Amino acid sequence: MDLGTRKNFPHSDGGILVRKYEMLPMTTMNTGDILHLNTINMTCTFNCTTPELGRNFPVLPVAMMLLFGGSGNILALIILIHTSQRHKWRAFYRLVLALALSDLLGLLGPLPVSISAYVNNMTWTGGEISCAFMSFTLIFTGMTSAMLAAAMSLDRFLAVWFPFFYTSKLGKRWASFTIAALGILALVLACMPLMGINENVHQFPGTWCFFNQFATDAGGKLFSYLYASLGMGMVGMMVVLNTLVIVVLVRRRLLKTDHGGRVKSESRRAGDVFNVVFLVVLMMVFTICWLPLMVRIIINQSAFGSVDRLSDLLVMRLALTNQILDPWIYILLRKDFVSAVVNKGNRFVNRGSFLRRKSTDEFSRSGQRRTYSATS
Repeated sequence: MDLGTRKNFPHSDGGILVRKYEMLPMTTMNTGDILHLNTINMTCTFNCTTPELGRNFPVLPVAMMLLFGGSGNILALIILIHTSQRHKWRAFYRLVLALALSDLLGLLGPLPVSISAYVNNMTWTGGEISCAFMSFTLIFTGMTSAMLAAAMSLDRFLAVWFPFFYTSKLGKRWASFTIAALGILALVLACMPLMGINENVHQFPGTWCFFNQFATDAGGKLFSYLYASLGMGMVGMMVVLNTLVIVVLVRRRLLKTDHGGRVKSESRRAGDVFNVVFLVVLMMVFTICWLPLMVRIIINQSAFGSVDRLSDLLVMRLALTNQILDPWIYILLRKDFVSAVVNKGNRFVNRGSFLRRKSTDEFSRSGQRRTYSATS
């Protein structure tokens, strides 16, 4: 496989050659190679160690991402299954279930591979197969999660703006069909680098793999722009649809009436509001965590800015943070949890008001007794 432009330099200790690469392709790190990525040298001889690099890029953040993200998504799945009798697996909750599964796969798939590279002194293990697997998982789950979040916004938009059409024409089947269609689309997208449209390459600092964001051929460039455009399009779709839903909520005074003017139940109005709040926070998380990766891909592929491998690493970690936060947003913003917190807060406030009234009454009575004694 072509390794790109290569220059050999004598090692300061003599005997060993230093090979500099502008791009690190999908290949194993052979012993005796020193891989240069954006002025960062990684020496890998037999039984080599890289203490300075290990300190600069510790494994602990990646391990914590796996711990909190995995536990959060598993907890979200447990809650969804436990409360299924209440939500009856309506379309919105089927989409939430698919999102939790996608986020869980997006963490359990690539992160253990990355951790194995960290604990092996920044040396890649598993060869081309593990690199292809990691890149495939990141592409597939990242785009699937973004499209599912956009589908959830579409679900609430249809339910609020076109309630009759939504309840009569769209049932639970539309959610299942949508999940399957989005999964197939993301699967095709993730398979394109495996079929020669772009390629999967090692990324700085050699602990993760993703598609080539610096492709020179037409197919590779097309894939980069397609992936970034779809990602940004999903975020834009969430922003537009959620804004339209909020407009309806405000205009109808928190949905006291539905689209036909009929009065809606208090529980149904509250459920709609909680779902929209969840989607708005989810949209903000995707905008902050997911969008920078898409922008970075456009910058790298278009050569608009300078090559910055560290920024590529940081935006990928930020994108994975999105899959960590998604389940906790659902856990903390679901109707039952928020209602319980509000009720406890109201009881605490009411208890404080009761104690203040009681102390005020006792003070008033004692003052009246003192006044009566003085006048007597």
